[in-house]
Amino acid sequence: MYCPHCGADEMKVLETRESEMTNSIRRRRECLGCGRRFTSYESIKHPPITVLKKNGKKEPLSIEKIRDSLEIALRKRPINQTVIAHTQKEIERSIFSHASDRGYIDSQLIGQIILNQLKDLDATAYIRFASVYFSFSDVKAFISFIEGMQTQH
Repeated sequence: MYCPHCGADEMKVLETRESEMTNSIRRRRECLGCGRRFTSYESIKHPPITVLKKNGKKEPLSIEKIRDSLEIALRKRPINQTVIAHTQKEIERSIFSHASDRGYIDSQLIGQIILNQLKDLDATAYIRFASVYFSFSDVKAFISFIEGMQTQH
């Protein structure tokens, strides 16, 4: 780490905070060379993970796709952005935990991880995501799924 003002490599960390929204660590630093302060952000670089699709195809894991799916399921729901960011982080942790040893994960497992998080978070978002994940063929399948949810609680 080099000071962006004078280029010195000696500095001290004044404050460290975890950033929920960006999934990174924010550090406030002071350069021991010039005395000026600046902020740096650190994040973990995960090794590439391959997703094994139902049709047999393979593709790189896209956290953006997962975030988009979560955003669609939670759209217009009364849930705090901090809670949503925490949920995204938990989903990502679980995915990386399952795939860390092998370097791959089944798309069905990703869907189950997301469903498990949504089930505890918001019933409507859970049903929205499930309707796409399970590809309900008709209204009867949809109703059957909802009735099954009611008997579980």
